[in-house]
Amino acid sequence: MGFLLHVTQAGKDEKGQRFHLSAAEIDEVKRRKLLWALYVMREPFFSDYTRQKLERAETTLEPVPIIGTLAAKIVELIIGAQSRYTYISGS
Repeated sequence: MGFLLHVTQAGKDEKGQRFHLSAAEIDEVKRRKLLWALYVMREPFFSDYTRQKLERAETTLEPVPIIGTLAAKIVELIIGAQSRYTYISGS
């Protein structure tokens, strides 16, 4: 199991005992989550993996009346944000 999985669970270690993170550790986890989110938005990971998953979710939800419309709009916005993000990101 990865560290991120341990942190995002209910705050228990493998033995079921609770553990607490310091403020610095919580900030580091937030920073790593943000970097991970930005990584999945970058090329080539986005075109090879993330975009396919988004489009598959959109296709799956399309038959549902209101949810399908919202899903299509969200996917459209994410793809638009990704194209702008990769255009203006420096790294």
